[in-house]
Parts: sequence; C-alpha cells; structure tokens
Amino acid sequence: MSTAAADYVVDDEWDEWTVMSGRTWKATLHLLADLPIAVALFFGFTVLLTLSAALTPLAGAGLALLVLTLNGAALVGRLEHARARALLDATVRADLAVCPQSVRQMLSVAASGRAWKSCLYALVMFPVGIVNAAVALLGWASAIAAATSQLWVWLLPPDAIGLGSAHLRGENPVVSVTVTVAGLALAFLMPHIVRALSAVDGFLVRRLLG
Repeated sequence: MSTAAADYVVDDEWDEWTVMSGRTWKATLHLLADLPIAVALFFGFTVLLTLSAALTPLAGAGLALLVLTLNGAALVGRLEHARARALLDATVRADLAVCPQSVRQMLSVAASGRAWKSCLYALVMFPVGIVNAAVALLGWASAIAAATSQLWVWLLPPDAIGLGSAHLRGENPVVSVTVTVAGLALAFLMPHIVRALSAVDGFLVRRLLG
C-alpha cells in the first residue's frame, strides 16, 4: 500500500484527555517540538528551493540540488510520520516509502507529488508550529502558575506583580480564590485544547504527508 493510502486511526475519547493522562503530555511534547522543527524546516527548505532556482542555469547544478532537496523533503515526511505515530498515538496503516538507493530512484522520488507536498508541509508548519507551541507553553504555564499561586506568591515582595502580591497572599480572599480557581479551570481545559491542536497536526500529516 502506498503512503498516499495512509490512514491515521486516533482514539478521540474525551476521558483519555486529562491532566494526569500520559497521552495529554505526549501530545503537549509534540506541540512544543513543533516550534524548533517548523523553524528548521521552513528556513531550510526556503533556502534550498531558492538556491535550486538560482542555480538552474549553471549546467544543471540547480536541478541536482532540487532533486536532493525533494528527496530530503520525502525523508522529512517519513520522520514526521514517525513523530506523529510516537507522540500522537497515530497508527499508520501503510508502508512508508523506502529510502532511494540509486539515482533513478532519487529522480522518481523528486518527480512524485509526495515530495512536493512534503515541501508544502515544511512551509505550512511554520505558522502552525509557532501557534501550537505558544498556546501549549503559555497555557500550561499560566494554569500551573495560577493554580499553585498560594504556594509561591509568599516569596514575592508586595509590589512584585501587577495585581499586588498582597492580594494574592490572602489579604484579599476573593482575588486569591479567583486566581486559584481560574488556574484549575484552565488546567482542566488545557488537555482538550492540546487535543484540538494535535488534531490540526494530525490533519496536516494526513493530508500533506499521507
């Protein structure tokens, strides 16, 4: 079966997405890894594709670089399949293409639509990866900081934060309780936010790399 026929089977039961579930934290790791991977892929393939176009008139040097770039894109596709399978519990019901062993096979890979779609994936993942990592990092950091505020706010001077640490330290119980409850509520919601963002990642892998 070709990679184009790949099918991701992901169990989306809501009760599996909780703060304590390993699945939530594996998916969070996947989202955080999106940022460095997306930046590397975007700038790497942008530079390589630009150089390929610029070197095209030089006795086929640009074409050779393009072939290598597209084969690299196909390799990236295989690696991203593996990352999704490991961290998003995605099951690929297809055999991934083998690495090319000859010039003819490399040319065949370069001519395939899969390699070009892998390049598109590298470009699309740049904004998606930034959003995914930012939401995951800021969301979890805010939830943990707010939910545990009564444990660490005592270490801050009264004018250390905008709300005034005196309010959070219990001198204003309404503020203290509100911040703590808001943190717990966000912690409850974060697994489902992570689930939604992971679904976007899975969709991109399925549509552009599958």
